[in-house]
Amino acid sequence: MLATTTISLSQCALGTTKIKAVHTPLQGSAQQRGTIYVKQFTDSRKVDSKVTIGNKRNGFGMVLGTLAIRNSEGVSGFMTEAVADALRASGYQPIIEGQGTASAGMPVLEGDVYEFWMDLFTTTWHNVGVELTLRKPSGAVAWQRKVNGTETNVLWLGLNEEFTKVMRQSIDEAKQEAVKEFSSEAFSAAYRR
Repeated sequence: MLATTTISLSQCALGTTKIKAVHTPLQGSAQQRGTIYVKQFTDSRKVDSKVTIGNKRNGFGMVLGTLAIRNSEGVSGFMTEAVADALRASGYQPIIEGQGTASAGMPVLEGDVYEFWMDLFTTTWHNVGVELTLRKPSGAVAWQRKVNGTETNVLWLGLNEEFTKVMRQSIDEAKQEAVKEFSSEAFSAAYRR
């Protein structure tokens, strides 16, 4: 059994595998709290290439390849859209940079993706972390939090669907944490300042 798993993992671990990042869309809120301009997030991960999102390993744990994001908008653009979805679910109307313009007096949400990494051996795990900053129209920081998601699943066959599933679950967890933060009185108070 171990020999079969080792052969299977070593065959799929060579080179770069491109994976499409996905998240589960959230239900929009009927409550309307206001509009927020969302700047395109930055990607401060310490990686050689910003498209790299993880390692692939053989049955002995040696890195033989990488995982890369297939999304054209990259990790930062993808997470900008995911967090905007969390804002909508919290009752805010996001205007994403490049898709609309901010009006005078509108608060601005910034984000930095500091973690977005998948690794695997006998399990597949994915971690995502985003630092969110709400700025007043003056540019002063009104609110700041980090939202995170992590998921681990048993690695059965090393198929792209397994990688996509664990990534989606960790991103969905981070989005749920963002919804909780955006729905809080602290965020609402910072928005109104």
